Formats: sequence, structure tokens, C-alpha cells
Amino acid sequence: MNCKSSVVLLLGLLFVVPLAKAQDNDFGLSLGAELSKKFTKKFEVQLEEEVRQNQNVSEFDRAMTTLGASYSLNKTFKAGAFYTWIYANNQQDDYYENRHRLGAWLQAGHKFGRLKVSLREKFLTTYRDEDLGNYKYNPKSYLRSKLEVAYNIPNFPVNPYASVEMPYQVNNPKGNEIDKWRYTAGLEYNISKKFAIDLFYRYDNEVNVKNPVTSSKLGVMAKFQL
Repeated sequence: MNCKSSVVLLLGLLFVVPLAKAQDNDFGLSLGAELSKKFTKKFEVQLEEEVRQNQNVSEFDRAMTTLGASYSLNKTFKAGAFYTWIYANNQQDDYYENRHRLGAWLQAGHKFGRLKVSLREKFLTTYRDEDLGNYKYNPKSYLRSKLEVAYNIPNFPVNPYASVEMPYQVNNPKGNEIDKWRYTAGLEYNISKKFAIDLFYRYDNEVNVKNPVTSSKLGVMAKFQL
């Protein structure tokens, strides 16, 4: 079995195993656009807008506006920070609220020919509106570890990728633990040097909670470089 076949088999097992264990699964949709601008070869600023729907695409879930910046330390390491404004629909208690999220991340990546493997560690903390919700603790903070594999197909504008992400609670007064596994598979279609479309499927599986929820989502993200 060659290297490429091994990677395909590994990614297949990565996504088939959790799906085989799935319970009742909600379906959602994510639509978004991202603008990015490189001011130098190493420094870049991004502005992203995303709208999500859930409950089998029948309910508005949230809208998110993110302003971030990233800096390439060298060929291997890249770092960044961001702020996100979230307008969230609390469907259980029937109200909308504003949330504010701050975060920073560090990513290490390495290319093996046309195959790129990267590991990203992201810390984020989300402040929720205590005037509306009765939260046991606020803000809510996570360390998210994400492993991604991407492949650049020669002479072809579509590049496939797959990732697995593990959010770990870091300030839960009852004890910190992993509460979800997230699996994503996607295709990035480079229409031009300045414009690309990212199509992806995402599967979230809650763990270590009393009533775990599983959900799947289709997403489309338009990416523009200024």
C-alpha cells in the first residue's frame, strides 16, 4: 500500500467510525464570506461573516462577525488573534443575545510533497449576556486542538482536506474535560488567484454530557483576497 492509499484509508476510518455510532442527528447549514488582505509577506488581516441555521435548516442559529490577524513566524509556525461578535438564538429559552469572543492561536504545519499536515492550538473565551441567561459560569473558555490534512492536486483547482478537532474546557468549575469531537471534510475550489469557494461537511459529536447531541452541517464559504 503506497503513501497516498494509506492517507485515504486513514481519513475514511476517521469519519466512518463516529458516523457509525451516531444517535439522532440534527442537520444544519452554514453560509459565509471571508475577506483577507496581506500587508506584508508575513502579516495578514481577515474579516469573516458567517450565518448558521439548525433544526433541519428551519431555525436561525447564529450570526458571527470575526476580525482577526495572523503572522507567519517562519515556514513552520504561524500565529494569530481574533475578536468575534456573535448574535445567538437561544432556542431553548426563546431569546436572542449578543456574545463576545476573544481568542488566539498557534499553528505548526509541514509539507510532505503535496500533502500538508498541520496542528493548531486555539484558546478562546466567550462572554455571554448574564442579563438574559442564567449561566453557571461566565465567560466560557476552551482550548481547541485541531489536526488537519490537506492535499494539493497537481494541475487541478480543487484541493481536498479533512480535520478532527477536540474542544477542551479550561474554566468549568465542575471540572474540565472534552465535551465534543468535531470532524470536517471539505473541498477548496480555487476559481482564481484572488477568489476561492470552500465547500465542507461537518459532524459534531458531544461527549461527557448528560444528554449528548449529534449534528451534521453543510457549509459554503466564499474567500476573497484583496
